Amino acid sequence: MSIKYLVKEELIPDDGSKEIIENFYNQTEDKTLDLLVYPDVHYKKGSRVANGMLTASDNNIYPAMLGVANCGFTFGKIENVSIEKRDKLEQTFEEYSKKLKAYNNTKVYSNEEIFDIFYKYLDKFYNDEKYKELFNFLDINTLDNLKNSVKEIFNDKHIDVASKTLGTLGGGNHFFELQYVEDSYNSTYDNGDIIFILHSDSIAVGEKIMLLFSNLSELGHLGGIKGNIIKSLNKLRQLQYFTLKNGLFFKEPKEILNLLYSQDDFRTIDATTETGKTLIKAFFLSTIFGDMNRDMILTNYEKIAKEILGNINIHTLGSHSHDSLMVEKNNNQIKIVQRNGVQCVLNDQTFILPGALGTESYLMSNPNNEEAYHSSNHGVGRFLDKHVAKKEFNNENTEDELKKRNMKLFRVGSGNISEQNPNAFKNVFEVTETMKDENLGNRVAKLRPICSMKG
Repeated sequence: MSIKYLVKEELIPDDGSKEIIENFYNQTEDKTLDLLVYPDVHYKKGSRVANGMLTASDNNIYPAMLGVANCGFTFGKIENVSIEKRDKLEQTFEEYSKKLKAYNNTKVYSNEEIFDIFYKYLDKFYNDEKYKELFNFLDINTLDNLKNSVKEIFNDKHIDVASKTLGTLGGGNHFFELQYVEDSYNSTYDNGDIIFILHSDSIAVGEKIMLLFSNLSELGHLGGIKGNIIKSLNKLRQLQYFTLKNGLFFKEPKEILNLLYSQDDFRTIDATTETGKTLIKAFFLSTIFGDMNRDMILTNYEKIAKEILGNINIHTLGSHSHDSLMVEKNNNQIKIVQRNGVQCVLNDQTFILPGALGTESYLMSNPNNEEAYHSSNHGVGRFLDKHVAKKEFNNENTEDELKKRNMKLFRVGSGNISEQNPNAFKNVFEVTETMKDENLGNRVAKLRPICSMKG
């Protein structure tokens, strides 16, 4: 059992996050636990864990560590165009934002179409080497075994929400950005190259799955009559799911009661039980929707970009989740690895480190650090949590700040932009210095934003 801070003391905000981390570590009785803390560590209102935490255990799953499955980044290069076409690049975002803005939560795909797309991705995921240990752990040895799990995990409401949201950006801190290489530190990239960064999640499917496997402590910040109604409705959905959908309540009542009703914020679920394996399976299958969604956004954008820019090509360099539950081999040991605001970069050569809205970002090389569980921070991290930033800044001064930084902002939703004010975040260069010192990544190219699309 160990705790390791891969971050300098000055980059840990005075927001209570360190106390949360230490409390988590001191409360657990798991002698096999590794707890790692990454440079983007910060407090998240209502959460029982801090952002930027990774847990690795021999057998235990920590429900408190569950996030929205496959919230992550897809990034890459737009080939055959450079910063010289900045005005036309901005025009592509203007046109695409109109289409996303017109979205009105109507059914775009039939449930059959969603399943057709999903099964194509399932085939690809099944043949991906990085899931080998997970499938072994779950005793899944054929693609048909995996396909049979789908109907056990998802109900019609999960597929309905996917049919209405596939290809949408979502809200919160999700974004789609174009950036250009300002400084390149190796021969792979040239100054002026155009890089895209897309941040979104599993189109609400992952959030619904997360809430099914939770004692809903993360909804503790919801007060009043409305908050109680939301929590009561979620409890009802959980009971229906575990009694009528998969019958786990009757097979392992003790595990389900512990999962849903324990008052212990740091309770664990044994990953070797049927409840534990169902939980792992549910989160794995939900991650696929994240990749489906980001790919659909890029496909739809590329059509518009080709009309305006001509013969361009979108070349994806990587896609990395930063909210996940995985089974992995590390130092020749099988571990249950959970990441909350931590990128799983595995053996990919490059990963993206987005800065705050309007600031520089970096392409980073992957040092393949096994001691860090092949992981890195998913961003620069906050000094001010969202609810604090909303009090400190407003939409108007945030948009003024972005104009000063010569970045165009395209809104496709009604979210509060003040929570993304760049002054609420850590300095990106200082974070990359810490990453270098802790062997989490090295700078490959410095990027500057051209335009950003936000919900």
